Amino acid sequence: MDGDVTKEINLLNKINHSNIIRLSGVCFNDGNWYLVYEFAANGALSDWIYSSSNGGKILTWTQRIQIAVDVALGLDYLHSFTSPPQVHKDIKAGNVLLDGDFRGKIANLAHARSAEGQDGDFNLTKHIFGTKGYMAPEYLENGLVSTKIDVFAFGVLLLEMITGKEGIDGLSGVVNEVLLSQDGRDNITGFLDPSMEGNFPLEFAGFVVRLVEGCLKKNSRERPAMSELAQSLSRILTASHSWELSNNISEYRNLKDET
Repeated sequence: MDGDVTKEINLLNKINHSNIIRLSGVCFNDGNWYLVYEFAANGALSDWIYSSSNGGKILTWTQRIQIAVDVALGLDYLHSFTSPPQVHKDIKAGNVLLDGDFRGKIANLAHARSAEGQDGDFNLTKHIFGTKGYMAPEYLENGLVSTKIDVFAFGVLLLEMITGKEGIDGLSGVVNEVLLSQDGRDNITGFLDPSMEGNFPLEFAGFVVRLVEGCLKKNSRERPAMSELAQSLSRILTASHSWELSNNISEYRNLKDET
């Protein structure tokens, strides 16, 4: 690691959550810092979700929703259960790592900072840092820092996860078109990652698109809290597991009938 890493080390030493990467050790040698983290066997989420460059790696619908729940729970922990509340500031697919069971772990807290400001909900910064396409408008334009900038970035990430597309700046308009169109069901099917080959519950996919719409609201106060998103996604995950089980039973019966 380059530069001063004490802030990240101090933060990681204070937090303990299964969906935030665990710092295992620190070493300083020959002018360089080395941070040792728990091993995430399946690498970055970005290696799995971009259909144009993932080399045949495919996540199922249920795996994607599970990872979304994991990230939402990790962010909710940072926002609601640390003192003071912390904002990650750089949530993106490359900063979500997957362990051997494809469970998501938030990584790279180098730019995390307190969300507490003199005006209550917001803090101000002149140092704008983040990844293009993930940065909330109030942060990018005015330097306003709150937990809602992570919510915006999470919405972008969730949209990338279900569409398989990278660099989706401006796709919020497409989300609105899908939701408002009379043939919304067909639009959602064409909107989602083709690598899933239609193997997803259409109704639940519509719910996720609506969650994305809420996350990408221009007015930060209209965006849901991460706790709400975690609860909604957990319900969708439970229902998706039931759908997956039912689907597998149907496939088994069809195969049995054929043989």
